Amino acid sequence: MPINRPEIAEVLRKACEKGKIIVITSQCGKGTVNTLYAIGRQVKELGIVSGLDMTLECAVAKLSYLLGKVMRLLRC
Repeated sequence: MPINRPEIAEVLRKACEKGKIIVITSQCGKGTVNTLYAIGRQVKELGIVSGLDMTLECAVAKLSYLLGKVMRLLRC
């Protein structure tokens, strides 16, 4: 996530305020998104959820599962 693009941060903040779940993952083979670095602190302040040590593929699979559950609940 580019830290020098405040307009992106603003869009993400507004989405989080509206109840959207946004998860950030690291591109590193090992490691997590944490608050030791500026970007980790910024995403936490925006309301973005850290994917901790999940890979991108794992995060997509888990969020897809949750979306399916929500969609089933809304149909009832």
